[in-house]
Amino acid sequence: MNYKTIRCDNCKNEFIFSLEEQDLYKKRGLPDPRVCPICRGMMGAKSRDKARLEYESKKR
Repeated sequence: MNYKTIRCDNCKNEFIFSLEEQDLYKKRGLPDPRVCPICRGMMGAKSRDKARLEYESKKR
């Protein structure tokens, strides 16, 4: 196996899919990622922020 260069579906930048990541994804039965780590992080943060806002609005 070699490193793979993948183009992010979100930002269109290329990112490296390392050998270690490929092994991990394969062991877990996951497909290759389609979104770069930076975009995945931003999506996760946006999701957590939405959940936090919903929680805080119920507290009032």
